[in-house]
Amino acid sequence: MNRKEILRRLVENPTNGNALWHVAESLFQELQSHRDRDEEKALWAAVCYRLAAHFEDTAESWGRAGTRLAQLRLAPLVQVECFTKALEKDPHNVRNLKGRALVYKHLGKFNEALEDLEQACRQGEVDYEIHLNMGECYHHLGRPESARECFRKALEAASTQNPAHINRVQKRIRQLGYGDLLPATATKEVPDPKAGLRARIDELVHHGLPKDLADYLQERIGALSLEEAERVVEKAARFWGLHQQGSLTEEEVRHLLKGS
Repeated sequence: MNRKEILRRLVENPTNGNALWHVAESLFQELQSHRDRDEEKALWAAVCYRLAAHFEDTAESWGRAGTRLAQLRLAPLVQVECFTKALEKDPHNVRNLKGRALVYKHLGKFNEALEDLEQACRQGEVDYEIHLNMGECYHHLGRPESARECFRKALEAASTQNPAHINRVQKRIRQLGYGDLLPATATKEVPDPKAGLRARIDELVHHGLPKDLADYLQERIGALSLEEAERVVEKAARFWGLHQQGSLTEEEVRHLLKGS
């Protein structure tokens, strides 16, 4: 029996949630590791993720499916569905609010995106990405003063994190035409001695490392010395390599990294 037939049978008779997740993750790894998009494989991945989430029907499963589809830039309307079902079960989950907001923003639904981003803000999390995306939405809605206020907050939040975040915010603000908000000293980007380590974490994401775990690593290395950060990233790469070989589960990798 060829792979396509196995997939067809699995989708037509979804009786095993673990099998659906396994197949979806396998397709994810293949899509991430190839430069060219295989549209048929991408469609199978979208179907398997949605069915796996539906089979378990939990906030975590729907959020996980939405996040994976977002990482693959697949099926935006299915992403919205997944994040919406996750939020129906856990309305205050900031990660899923941000996830759905980003899809809405990419679809040009800026008012809907703002509703989710504002809800995320009300959870009390200081997050430069929330304010940066709110500013972009206000900009596209023709509300420059509201956009400016959000960009100020994004700069303030990023300044407490690391140079890579500051550079990203400053670059986007310039692109949108609000460069006057930046101090004169921001004409040049602040060099980040950990840029290579951050790029390595991004590379791991391309090999399937979950975005939330990558975000955790990015934040963690920002608070460490360069030598300590190098050790953390080396561990992450080694543990994720073992996961891909089947020696560690994703949860075991999380435990090892967050407990180390």
